[in-house]
Amino acid sequence: MLDAAQTAGVTPLALAVLPLGTANDFAAGLGLDPAEPAACLRIAAEGRFSPLDIGRVNGRPFVNMATGGFGATVTTETDPVLKRRIGGAAYLFTGLRRFSELAGCEGRMEGEGFSWSGRFLALAIGNGRQAGGGAVLCPDARIDDGLLDLTIIPFPAREEIGPFFSRLFESGVRALEDEVVTAQVKRLRIETTARIQMNLDGEPIRGRSMDIEIEPSCLMIAHPKGN
Repeated sequence: MLDAAQTAGVTPLALAVLPLGTANDFAAGLGLDPAEPAACLRIAAEGRFSPLDIGRVNGRPFVNMATGGFGATVTTETDPVLKRRIGGAAYLFTGLRRFSELAGCEGRMEGEGFSWSGRFLALAIGNGRQAGGGAVLCPDARIDDGLLDLTIIPFPAREEIGPFFSRLFESGVRALEDEVVTAQVKRLRIETTARIQMNLDGEPIRGRSMDIEIEPSCLMIAHPKGN
């Protein structure tokens, strides 16, 4: 990231989003409607532009969300044909089919003023609010606040897995607020006992040590006026 002297007088790169993907989670967070591509083009030309933070995991960027654990595996292994046919619901379908393979990850997470260790089912590090076809995992996240929202989903009792996932996909993480761990951080260090998979906006990486940070106001992003 360039320092203030290097960026003086330089206008940040401006981007616009066309929601042409499978789940369009980041676009939805911006208030864009995938069913109205013409309106999205108008927003690109006439909409309001605001700063956009960028997250990084071991130096690799993400814009919307980095997820780890079971949810990251589901995202990677969901059939592309199924995604084309039923959209974001394909992730839920794949997750339900793979309940029997659930296994918790053991790890420790540390940031400024935050520390947690234990066995977790999944985690989300959000610049945006939702992933996986509409699952709201970081409901308070903002793309321009200079912070990353962390949500840790501890591993549930085996008999609670079905109801646990039903509540998560129907109502988002707020339905589990008495069970999940949340924090807002600028930097986070994750150490796990075994290699885990992380997905950075759908791009998989694997490892046991993850350094996560936020780079504030790296870009400008178009969104509907009033959002």
